[in-house]
Amino acid sequence: MRRVLVVVAAFALTVTTGSAHAVEPPRDTVPVPAVVAPVRPMIQGSRAAEFVGQEVTVEGRVTAIHESPLATVIGFSQNFAGFTASIMAADRDKFPTDLATRLRDRVVRVSGTVTTYRGKPEMAVTDPSQLMLAPAPGPGSVSAAQPTPAAGATADGTAEEIRRALVRIEARLDAFDARLRTLEQAASEPADDVPAR
Repeated sequence: MRRVLVVVAAFALTVTTGSAHAVEPPRDTVPVPAVVAPVRPMIQGSRAAEFVGQEVTVEGRVTAIHESPLATVIGFSQNFAGFTASIMAADRDKFPTDLATRLRDRVVRVSGTVTTYRGKPEMAVTDPSQLMLAPAPGPGSVSAAQPTPAAGATADGTAEEIRRALVRIEARLDAFDARLRTLEQAASEPADDVPAR
């Protein structure tokens, strides 16, 4: 214990005096790991089923909202076919009364534990802090296309670097799939201005 206090005191002295050199701890001490708060992974709603039972932040565009006497259901895919976030009636008073107007067609982030309901992924939202509008797509957004590394940048090959590369690729694939579905849907709809023969 005394050695740890000596190391801490030496570090504090170095910080307060502005010294540019590092103080080495005695060689026979064991480094104490820093306590790091767990970081929730940020994912798109289309991937929520992969994270059932885990705490995550889901980002996606709200396509539909259904309010009933039992709950408010926020859908992230057409016809509530994919991931949904649910606010039970008992918690509804905590949220703004014009929630549907605020969220419809906006990109939002929902944080909590992913569960399943009737085979589909969902998340219970009990507090307004779990639900927020996402900032404009940028570096922290899974909705934005992630920038490619500069030509001079090298990957260090660690698992974290590989995970980040996979997240970037999956975000691009999800954006491509969404655009493709939109184009296919538009192509399958009959044109109103074509004369009948």
